[in-house]
Amino acid sequence: MFARLKRADRYLRPVIDMNEAVEPCLAITHQLCAKEKALLNVRRALIRDHIDHGLNTVHAPVGRAKVKTLVRYR
Repeated sequence: MFARLKRADRYLRPVIDMNEAVEPCLAITHQLCAKEKALLNVRRALIRDHIDHGLNTVHAPVGRAKVKTLVRYR
């Protein structure tokens, strides 16, 4: 999961550079759309990991509450 976050950072850095270099808005928007999909995949992987971990501790009321909260963000 951390590898995905690092990859997302590597994806976003060029977009920031494009903005600072005053690239055309259409080019920046196109890049942001692609990066958004990468971040969505990171979020989904993170939530899946936490749900899997939460299900291992589902016998505890706090574990069940966390799982219910995370499922909302899938």
